[in-house]
Amino acid sequence: MGLGKTIQTIGLIAHMRDQSVNNWRLLVVPLSTMTNWMAELAKWAPSIPALQYHGTAEERAAIRRNMAKITNSTDFPVVVTTYEIVCRDRKELGALRNVHFTHLIVDEGHRLKNHKSRLFKELNLLVGARSSMDEGCSKILLTGTPLQNNIAELWSLLNFLLPTVFDSLDFFKGVFEFDDPLAVEREQSIVSKLHRILRPFMLRRLKAQVEQFLPPKLEVVLYVEMTPAQRELYDGIKRGELKSYLEQAQQDKAGKSFQMVIMQLRKAANHPWLHFDPTEENQQTNAEIVRASGKFVMLDKLLGKLRAKGHRVLIFSQFTKTIDLIDDYLRFVRPDVKYCRLDGSTHFADRRDLMRDFNAENSALSVFLLSTRAGGVGINLCAADTVIIFDSDWNPQMDSQAQDRAHRIGQTKPVLVIRLVTTQSVEQRIMERANSKRKLERVVCNNKHASMASEAAAELSPEELKLLLNDDFTGANVGAATEQTLDMLADRARMFDAALPRKGQGYEVCDWKAASLVGEIE
Repeated sequence: MGLGKTIQTIGLIAHMRDQSVNNWRLLVVPLSTMTNWMAELAKWAPSIPALQYHGTAEERAAIRRNMAKITNSTDFPVVVTTYEIVCRDRKELGALRNVHFTHLIVDEGHRLKNHKSRLFKELNLLVGARSSMDEGCSKILLTGTPLQNNIAELWSLLNFLLPTVFDSLDFFKGVFEFDDPLAVEREQSIVSKLHRILRPFMLRRLKAQVEQFLPPKLEVVLYVEMTPAQRELYDGIKRGELKSYLEQAQQDKAGKSFQMVIMQLRKAANHPWLHFDPTEENQQTNAEIVRASGKFVMLDKLLGKLRAKGHRVLIFSQFTKTIDLIDDYLRFVRPDVKYCRLDGSTHFADRRDLMRDFNAENSALSVFLLSTRAGGVGINLCAADTVIIFDSDWNPQMDSQAQDRAHRIGQTKPVLVIRLVTTQSVEQRIMERANSKRKLERVVCNNKHASMASEAAAELSPEELKLLLNDDFTGANVGAATEQTLDMLADRARMFDAALPRKGQGYEVCDWKAASLVGEIE
C-alpha cells in the first residue's frame, strides 16, 4: 500500500548481488504490476539483468531458449512473471537444467492463503517444497493487505514458507484457534504463544512508520434507508425466493442456494434495477435511476456537496452491474461530471493512462469508478481525497486495500472514507463479519510487547485483550442522514476535528486501526 515493498525488495536483491550471491531469482507478481516491477528494477538496479517472462506461447519458448544459454553466474537474471504464466509453464521452466531458482519472491502474497490452490501447488513444484532454512529455495511473501481472516489462511502462508515446521493444519488450529472472547486466561495464553512463534517470520510496517507526515484517514459509516420500491423487493425476496431456494437446498447444493439468496438481497440493497435489465426508456429517465435506490439518492447528494468543496472522489463497488448503473447515472443525470472507469475488463496497459490522466495537475476528472477487486493492486490515485465504498466486501481487507489507492505515500490531504450501508439489510451482517475478521488481525499482529525479551513481559493483560477484541463497528441504527450530516461530511475541517462525535444523525465513525508485529525498525 505504498510502503516501499518494491524498492526494499530490489535493495535486498542488490545487496545479495553485492555479496556475490549470483543465483536465479523468480519474482511472481500480478499482471497489473509487472510493468512497474520491470521499470523499478531498471531504475534502481540497472546493472542487474532482469528478464520479463511473458507473452505468447511462441515468445515464451524463445525466452526459455535464451535462458538455457546463460551459463555465466554473473549473468543469472531476475525473472519477473505472473501467477498465470507460472501455472501455465511450470513444467517447461522446471525442465531447464541450468535454471535453479534459489530465491522466490511472491508479490501480493495473500494469493497463497489457500493451500489447495493451483498457484500454491505449482510454485511448490517449481522451486521444491523445501524450507527456506534448508539449502533449497528461500521464499519471501510481500503483501500490503493484512491477511489473517482465519487461522487456516495464516497456516497456509506459514506452510508455504516452512512446510517442514508448519506441516499440520489440524494441529495448528488445535493449538491456536479460539472461539470464546470471554475466556480471558485461555485467550491470553494463546495470543502470547502465537506472537512468540510468528515474530521471527513476519515483518509488518505501518504507513506511519514509513511516512511520519502522511495526512490522516477517517472512515465513516453512512446509514442509508431503502426506498419503498427497494423495501418491497427486499421483503419479497425474503418471503418468496428464500423459501424456494431453501426447498431446493434440501435436495442439493445447500451452500450455493443460500449464497444465491444473499446475493439477491445484496443487489436489492444496492438498486432494484439490478434484478432486471431496464428498458431504454428507463435508462433515459434521468430522475428515476436516482429515485429508485436509497444509495443513489445519497450518492447524488454527496457528490453535489463534495464537488462544491473541490473534493475528488473514488467510488468502489464489487459488482460490475452496479458500476454500470453508476456510469449511467453520471452520463444521464450528471453530464457535467467528468469521470473515468476501471474494472476487470480494463487492459493493464490502459490502467497507466487512466491513472496518469486522473492524477495530472489541473485534471478535469473529478470521479473515478473502480471495481473493488480489480482496482486494489498497482493503482495509485492519491489525487483523490475522498473514497466512497458503495457496497462492502465480505473480506474487509479488500475494502482496506481499495481505500489505500488514495491514502498512500504521496497524498497531501486528509482522506475521508464514506462507507454506504443500507439499514435493516444483509449489509449490516457483512459489517458484523468484518468485525470478527479485524479482531483476529489485531490479535495476530499486535505489537505492544514485540520488543520485550522476556516471555513474562509479553503477556497481554485482560484489559488489553478486551481492547483488541472490541468491535470497530457497532451496527447501531442512528437514523437516516440529514442535510446537516452531509454538509459536515463535505467539510474536512469539521470531520477531522478531535471533538467530532463518534456517532450522529445517520453516521458512525469506524474505529478500525491497523496493528503491527514489529516496533522500531532497525
